[in-house]
Amino acid sequence: MENNNATEKTQRTLTSRELQGYNRCNMRRERNLSLKDAKGVENVYEKSVLIKEMIRKRLFKVATDEEIEATLEMKFMEMNYPSAETAKLHAADAYRQIMRYVHCEDRVPEVAPIKTVRPFDLFNVKVKPDYIFTGVKEFPYTKVVGKKKSTYTIPKKYIEVVKIKCSKPNVSLTSKAKDAGMMQSLELYAMLQYARSLVGPDEKDINICASYYYLRKNSDNSATKTFDTDFFENKGAGNIVTLWEEYKANGKTELDLLFQPQFEEFVNGEQVTGGGCVGCDFYEICHYTKPPTKLEAEEHGATRSVKDVKLTPTQQAVVDFRDGIACVNAGAGAGKTTSIALRTANIIAETKRPDKICMLTFTNTGAAEMSERIQQYADDLGCDADISKLTSTTFNAFGYQIVKENYEELGFSEVPKLIDEIERSAIIAELLRDTIIPGLDYRNFYVNMRTCRGALSVTRKAFEIIKKEQLVGCDPSILYRLMPTGFCTYMHRFNTAPELMDLYDKYDEILKKENLIEYADQELLVFELLKKHPDYFEKYGYEHIIVDEFQDTNELQFELLKRLIDTPSFKSFMVVGDDSQSIFAFRGSSPEYIIHFFEKLGTQGQKFDMMENHRSTPQIIEFANQINGLNKNRVEKDLVAVKDDGPDVSVRVFWKRGEDEKFAVEAIQQKHENGTAYEDIAYITYTRTELLKIGTMLTEAGIPWIMLNPEPMLENSRVIAALSLVKFISDPDATRNAMVYLNAKLDGELLQERTDEEILIGITELDADVNALLEAADEAQIPMFKALLDAIDNGDEVYQKFVEMVMQKENLEKMLEFCSLFEVYGTDQVCKREQSYPGVVLTTAHSSKGKEWPVVINNLAKYHIQELGCRFNSPDFEERRRLLFVSATRAEQKLYIIGQAVAYGSKANDTRALNQFLIESCNVTDTPFPTEPVPEKKTKGKTVA
Repeated sequence: MENNNATEKTQRTLTSRELQGYNRCNMRRERNLSLKDAKGVENVYEKSVLIKEMIRKRLFKVATDEEIEATLEMKFMEMNYPSAETAKLHAADAYRQIMRYVHCEDRVPEVAPIKTVRPFDLFNVKVKPDYIFTGVKEFPYTKVVGKKKSTYTIPKKYIEVVKIKCSKPNVSLTSKAKDAGMMQSLELYAMLQYARSLVGPDEKDINICASYYYLRKNSDNSATKTFDTDFFENKGAGNIVTLWEEYKANGKTELDLLFQPQFEEFVNGEQVTGGGCVGCDFYEICHYTKPPTKLEAEEHGATRSVKDVKLTPTQQAVVDFRDGIACVNAGAGAGKTTSIALRTANIIAETKRPDKICMLTFTNTGAAEMSERIQQYADDLGCDADISKLTSTTFNAFGYQIVKENYEELGFSEVPKLIDEIERSAIIAELLRDTIIPGLDYRNFYVNMRTCRGALSVTRKAFEIIKKEQLVGCDPSILYRLMPTGFCTYMHRFNTAPELMDLYDKYDEILKKENLIEYADQELLVFELLKKHPDYFEKYGYEHIIVDEFQDTNELQFELLKRLIDTPSFKSFMVVGDDSQSIFAFRGSSPEYIIHFFEKLGTQGQKFDMMENHRSTPQIIEFANQINGLNKNRVEKDLVAVKDDGPDVSVRVFWKRGEDEKFAVEAIQQKHENGTAYEDIAYITYTRTELLKIGTMLTEAGIPWIMLNPEPMLENSRVIAALSLVKFISDPDATRNAMVYLNAKLDGELLQERTDEEILIGITELDADVNALLEAADEAQIPMFKALLDAIDNGDEVYQKFVEMVMQKENLEKMLEFCSLFEVYGTDQVCKREQSYPGVVLTTAHSSKGKEWPVVINNLAKYHIQELGCRFNSPDFEERRRLLFVSATRAEQKLYIIGQAVAYGSKANDTRALNQFLIESCNVTDTPFPTEPVPEKKTKGKTVA
């Protein structure tokens, strides 16, 4: 059997393009599946063929520059670009790259026929270069005299075999990675063998070359208009990669000795990972990731009976409050949920009228949790009132209900549909296709990165601000001033803003015509209704209004609350929050509304400070209090710890990059060895990027971890499989996409559990299911499609959220359309896991709010950034302190504060700034801020400090 396999390997024929990447993979070679993919959005292969054709026509003078330019523009318009302007810009880029090469190429090439070579008699390789060049040119040589090395050139005859690449260089002169370096490129060596076959029997003293000509240079930059016009100038560009040697008729060359073991390794196969997998039919299958296993829910907190709840005097006063206006400043871990829920349950037990109570908060999870707690307490109190009549909801949902009840008066012909960000993006993209806005980046239409904002992302942000700030009819320069700095870079102040304002009007018209609204419209439309009916809220008859997480309130919501309590039925208004936990300024919230609550409300009332912290040790609370106390704009208060003493807060400052993460890994290992479960440890940072880095280090150390931070939904294997199913439904030839779905049905074990024949049978069976779905009656299609989606649901809450979004659409056609749009516009869609999982918890400080763990390691490396500068009492700086307060008070028993000493800047030009948050952490814990270590000086034979 082994001999047969060996014979099969030596008899097979590959194209030179197949001498790389996933073609090395043993597992892929074991499979004999010929699968097709769904048609892509942009056909890269089609563009490459077109560009090479234009180069050929120009080099052989079959077409003029003008004809090539016209052909490119016409052909690119036929491709699936997001807009005509994008196609035009990409066509212009292609033309410019083509012209750079052909205008610098003064040689006349020969067309290269296909030839078969047999490297080291291992197997056949078909080589098809684009061109062959011959002539004389200077070649570099090196000679060594004594200990001195010198370089010189000699003119020599040559034969050069060339392949044109339409990309930036992905093979370099120096890389040692497989397929990425010139001396590791098997295709270049096969091309070199091709060149050897062209040498005549009497040829002597000739050099042969195999070259990649990359049409794009690394130095090309459309944003900065950088474009080197000399194609063959390689300084810093590296767009020409050439493997060359002096031809020898007999005997092995140095290159033969170098490449033979590489070809032998290739023919034997290997396990391919990372970038080598890109382009493989099995990519999504081999990279399938299973969801984390959930931990059993613990029974505590919400399950306590009323008789077991022990209230502090302040909590009891909050529970007993019935008339007037109250502001409850409830510190972290002070039991505010218990107090609010018990107060509400008592009011219901007393009045039997849950419909007279309105409870508002900011998340669906928070509203649901509050309702469950109230129901439990009401049951404990023996109250049989219908709790479902209680209004416990978010501000947005409250507004949407009012809009639905009054849609005709608000100008809609039917109940308006709430669109999500996917549908919103699709509408805006369609507008941008029809209207070219000056200054926007249509070249990178979809891109939304810190370093590059495409036309779609800038327009989405602009429309968000226009709506939020109600800028319709205002001076367009206001829009420019309100746009975040990172977006202003990609728009011109006096051109782009007016055009965006005009485009917003068209967008608003579309929404109204189609009876669509956004999340932001829910509250705005309520105010539109209140202008017509100032007494509208009287019909609800609310007596008690309660707002949780009040520190997250924005101006619009505050104004709505003022209207809500201005009714004859009003008896009490209670807001509950903590100015020290106001950390969402980027969403429009401000601590001002709770700090100056009575002043802004224009009345007097009762103030409660619930400061007893039941979560953290006194040492942790003392640290948090002192950090919070550095802020000037705050309510003067301190948390009071009621737990027993614990270990001191540990503050560690590191000067060497990476030492903070290394310390964190070692601390986690030590804590686990001492009996702490991994899931009882949290690592908190400011950015998600930091979490990905520590995640890699934990994996290398064999430590399990789970990301609590919102996850990109398009990276979820179940979501990828569902989108692949939709592609198969739309295109029955998309057999590879069907296989991705079938793999998810087996939880990633398709290749382990099914033969090639069984996989093909599975695809046929799925095709039958799809045909039955498409032929079914309309009312049967939704449950049938849901069953197909549920077949790959293995309890993954991220995937379940995606399915929930899909099922909100009214019919199968809309569901399939949404899935197609999701793949295009869903890059920014994220979902946060809410349940508990085994492993160290990785989370950003913002996402840690509302959670708690016995051990917290808080890395402050990215808290202090250059944009903050040294304005230590600015609103932005004070919000970062509040963020540190929040993340620190997540710790129950042990808190580590770590980070890099240097916040930003360079030592070379003396612009370094030290991390102020670490300095303050050291100060409040009496920890000396370490001095910078003296670098070691290397001398011959020894190292000295």
